Amino acid sequence: MKRLVVVSILVFILVLVVTFLLPVWHYTAYRDRNVVAIRKYSLFSLISVHSAPQNQLKIGGKVYPNVRGLPPFYLNIPQIRSILFVTSEDQSGMVFHIVNTNTWEEISIFGAKSSFGWEIGFPTNRSSYADFVESANSNVVIAVSTYTDAKKVYYLNLSSQKLDKMVYDEFDAGGRIKKEDVYK
Repeated sequence: MKRLVVVSILVFILVLVVTFLLPVWHYTAYRDRNVVAIRKYSLFSLISVHSAPQNQLKIGGKVYPNVRGLPPFYLNIPQIRSILFVTSEDQSGMVFHIVNTNTWEEISIFGAKSSFGWEIGFPTNRSSYADFVESANSNVVIAVSTYTDAKKVYYLNLSSQKLDKMVYDEFDAGGRIKKEDVYK
């Protein structure tokens, strides 16, 4: 009898795991000449307000899971013929990906626990929250997150493939910097 109870509990747990975690529905959320964006939903993500679908990008034959933002999930960087997108990496943080759309060559830059990327794809007129590329050249991409009263600027070094620094500015009601922090 005890064995039957243990087996029943294990079967129940297995059914729950399969039901709630495996993708049950996915669709192509965006497609252009550079990328295919896919959103995957599990039963859990469909019924829980605290769960989101998993976003994936297919670029140059490679699949990138856990992509942040909304379709198209990337920012164009025409100055260097590339796109920038961000993936979440479990507990360790996030990664900036810069992919050349001619060669499909990729540069990945670890961004620690940055919040950049969640605003990609959102309409820029909805509020003061936005993620965008301010400037770029063959050495550095400057990515920016704006908030209602603050701004984060990320200096992505393409040569060393590192985040050189992040500058966080807070503004007063008049738009003047009241506090600046630089993280290296």
